[in-house]
Amino acid sequence: MICSFECTFCRTCVDTVLDDVCPNCGGGFVPRPIRPSQQWTTVSLTNRPASTERLHRPIDAERHAALHARIGGRAASDR
Repeated sequence: MICSFECTFCRTCVDTVLDDVCPNCGGGFVPRPIRPSQQWTTVSLTNRPASTERLHRPIDAERHAALHARIGGRAASDR
């Protein structure tokens, strides 16, 4: 799942830990788009392969709880 600032989390975390509130920007999440596997233009996986490096940055649970308390009841479109 991805937010408008391109913060990316797995669906399980978005649904069970983050409750659809991005801990970095406060936005909501949508499914991450799938890149085309074929080269249709110059912008493609052929020319710009997806990174193979996984980054794990644990969230600050206290900070997220405070943010969620402020904005968690609002729809993502109203934040």
